[in-house]
Amino acid sequence: MYRRALLQTLGFTADRSLLLPTTFVRPRIGQSLATFQQQRGIAAYTLGPLFPKQHRYLPVTHALRHYATQRRKKPVVTTPSPPPPVQQQQQQQPLSTRNDPTLPGQTLTFIQKIKGFVSFYKSGLKELISNLRAASAIRTRIENGQAITRDEYQIVRRSPSDKLRLIPFGFLVLVIPELIPLTIWLFPNMCPTTCRTFSQVVKMAKKQDEIRQNIHILALERIQLLGLSPEEFMRDAGIASLQQRNMDIFSLERASGSDLQMLCAFMGISVKGGARAEALRQHLEYLRHDDQLLVRDKLVDLLGLSELHRACQERGIPSAGYSEDHLRIALHSWMRQSAGGKADIASLVPIVWSRLVLLQNCVKE
Repeated sequence: MYRRALLQTLGFTADRSLLLPTTFVRPRIGQSLATFQQQRGIAAYTLGPLFPKQHRYLPVTHALRHYATQRRKKPVVTTPSPPPPVQQQQQQQPLSTRNDPTLPGQTLTFIQKIKGFVSFYKSGLKELISNLRAASAIRTRIENGQAITRDEYQIVRRSPSDKLRLIPFGFLVLVIPELIPLTIWLFPNMCPTTCRTFSQVVKMAKKQDEIRQNIHILALERIQLLGLSPEEFMRDAGIASLQQRNMDIFSLERASGSDLQMLCAFMGISVKGGARAEALRQHLEYLRHDDQLLVRDKLVDLLGLSELHRACQERGIPSAGYSEDHLRIALHSWMRQSAGGKADIASLVPIVWSRLVLLQNCVKE
């Protein structure tokens, strides 16, 4: 059937030779070979020899089939593809947000929670490995004086400790994943930062806030001995006046060991002995740089809930049990006091003392 349709397309007259295994056609009666070649546009060597006194047949070669295909093909009209839409440059988002099954406002079944935890920990490990690979390149950019984002700055800061947590946590995920909830409940610090759920962050914050509550009482007694009142720490003008005073508690070099111990415990810095002053200085230097990035990229109102809790905890702001609006207001208050990270280390010490004295209350303008 295909051969018959092909011959009719070419305009040939077919006869009974179509029934033979090899298909043959011949020119129409009275048609010369030259006319046949001219009309069909086929080279002479493709037609084969024709003998006038014999039963003349023309073999259908590959060239004839190709000619029929090209003749029947319709021209393809190519239209230029439209240019890709111009995407507006979006504002930088904070650290990658993943589906956390413990975030408030979700109604999940037991099966959905199990699947959510598996997906969360799996994506967290992938993100951790990706961060470890990118950390060295980011450090090189910092050494060359190139600008980085807050996400990249946090990757560089958290990657060394997360690298130590990767081995035991990866062993749990691969060998005994059913013990992950129990292990995290018993040892919350063993979990890498990329695998910490919101409920785990709140639980760690609640434990630290209980320590801050005890230190708050000691701090009130300490400032009363020095003749200071809590009202002096409640406004920006009062803190500015405290920065001008040459008092030992506001100096890391002259502060007593008990004052440094209170500051380290309140800020969640685990260090012993004479290294407390240096540890506090490094932590305040980190906060100063982090404040600059938060203000530069306007990220205070864009931080996710878990990252917002972490930012408040690092600055000594209690976060467990407080609303999201309260935490953002408190973080904005810290940025205002630190002048967006432009204040020096000596000026940050009275601000930290204001956190010890006021605890959950915010400093007013």
